Amino acid sequence: MEAKKSNKFMDFMRRYGAYIFAGILIVVIGVSLGVVYSHNSNQSVVDVSNDDKNKDNDKENQEPDKEPDDSDPGKTDEPVDTDPLTFGLPMQNATIIKDFTDKKLEYNATLDRWEAHFYIDMTSSDLNVYSVLDGKVLSVDYDYLTGYVVKVQHDDGFVSCYASLNDKVLVKAGDTVKKGDKLGVASSMASASSKYGNHLEFTLLKDNKKVDPNNYLDLQNK
Repeated sequence: MEAKKSNKFMDFMRRYGAYIFAGILIVVIGVSLGVVYSHNSNQSVVDVSNDDKNKDNDKENQEPDKEPDDSDPGKTDEPVDTDPLTFGLPMQNATIIKDFTDKKLEYNATLDRWEAHFYIDMTSSDLNVYSVLDGKVLSVDYDYLTGYVVKVQHDDGFVSCYASLNDKVLVKAGDTVKKGDKLGVASSMASASSKYGNHLEFTLLKDNKKVDPNNYLDLQNK
């Protein structure tokens, strides 16, 4: 009986052994892949968790943005107030003979011609002529048509010119003058406007451009 059972088993194994072995191998491989997949999944979860924790730690350790320090003594947000220039008058109690104009030509009765008039002709019972601002004398010149002319450089690009002065000019080039300092005396030496008699031809420049003195000087009572 035992020999018959053994022969039957051997016959069975010969017939089905390969299939049984293949089935066992498939099961083993499947179990192995399941273990590996499970391990990798757990590792991924751990890695993601660790990344989230690291990000949270980075946020906690990151310094907050600094707000501007209003107490900084070097700040210059506030504009610095500067005192505007205050012009004086070139003559006291002056009367305007011919005003500044840049809109039309003016007739010159002395020369009998029409011409631009970018200055102011004025006269007064007091013929003394004064600097309208603090400054430095640029030049003292003489011209037959304009008489003696004093030019004074001021702050902010201003230059004042005083023409038709007599030969008793009190300043020279390079002198420093204060507002109200006497420069000379108005006269009729400007032959181009001699019909006006004793008078001052006053010109004001800003950044080398002739401007209307009325915009800067108080000549309301002209």
